[in-house]
Amino acid sequence: MDEEMNTSKLLVEITEENQTRKILEILNECETLEEAKEKIKALRNRKTRSLPEEGGLATAPLAT
Repeated sequence: MDEEMNTSKLLVEITEENQTRKILEILNECETLEEAKEKIKALRNRKTRSLPEEGGLATAPLAT
């Protein structure tokens, strides 16, 4: 059980790091703040839709 918790915690940390990196990449490539906001909102919506409704881990890739 502890190994599963450690694995789950590690997956959450990696997912958060990947999300942060993607947001930073978007901020660096966009010319305006409005463009960045739109892309980040689209990223957030895409991530939310990939999560299973009943809990558990998403099977969709997190980084593109």
